[in-house]
Amino acid sequence: MAQPPSQTGPPDSELATLGKRQQELAEMQYHRLLAAVQHKYRIDNHPSGPHHLHKVSFEAYTDRSLEPTEAAVDPRDNLPEYIQGLHKMFRSNPKTLEGDILYSIVEPQCWPFIEYYHSPAKTTGRDDWDSMFATLRTTPRRSVVPCMFVSTPLGCHISDCPFYHPPPSDIAASRSSLLEARRIYLMTPTQRNRYTYARNHLTGDSGNRESLMAEADTLAAICDNGLCAKKARPDGGNLLICSGCGWARYCSVDCQKRCRKRHKMICIQVDLLIEDDDMWTMEGHLKGLPSLRSELDQGLFGTRA
Repeated sequence: MAQPPSQTGPPDSELATLGKRQQELAEMQYHRLLAAVQHKYRIDNHPSGPHHLHKVSFEAYTDRSLEPTEAAVDPRDNLPEYIQGLHKMFRSNPKTLEGDILYSIVEPQCWPFIEYYHSPAKTTGRDDWDSMFATLRTTPRRSVVPCMFVSTPLGCHISDCPFYHPPPSDIAASRSSLLEARRIYLMTPTQRNRYTYARNHLTGDSGNRESLMAEADTLAAICDNGLCAKKARPDGGNLLICSGCGWARYCSVDCQKRCRKRHKMICIQVDLLIEDDDMWTMEGHLKGLPSLRSELDQGLFGTRA
């Protein structure tokens, strides 16, 4: 969240220098945004897959010289559910949440929004961005674009900042929503938990995988021991809660002991953990946990012997 300059903080000369650097960066980002909104860019070699980065050039934009950037886009990405998934990821990332569109415009994953806006769908997937883009296409002005610094811990130090500064209550609400999403992530089974549960209860006939996944989706909590094969109660009432962190759950002391080495590095009290941005990925996942993708790649979700 933005903080007012402290009386014991940096001297005015340092803040003035910081403000100038912020202004230079914000101006550069503003012109990148205008070029994107006005469709004065070119994406070279449209990718053949969703994970490829390709060059974005701005020769058609003449108001200011702009260095190329990168885009992660694919023609097949023009699907509403994909766009909304990206927006969810941006809301889970403190940098894109706080910096809004001016920060996000250099993120490769932001360009599917731009391409979607220029597609027949004619939307970014966000009403506030659509309204902003409509203004920037016809009567560009900085006052409709959220400041990329005001919501950050450092705050905005641009003299007479021309960009929009939302009310402090809105900034606090955005941060609260992010923290609540992290709390829910810790307190409810993750996708990895659900896949693990289904794997551990498969019989020789793998035909019941779908029903086991459906069952896992109804559980309020699942044992965090990835090798646990015990059934969980729907309300999670039969699980023990780690006294060190208050969020990890185990069906027995033995399961907790088996996970102690892995869990030790992330055994942090809930309120402290959700506030620590360095502990979370840009997708909103807790760092230090094995990823579902890596475990799938290692074949760990096959039928138990």
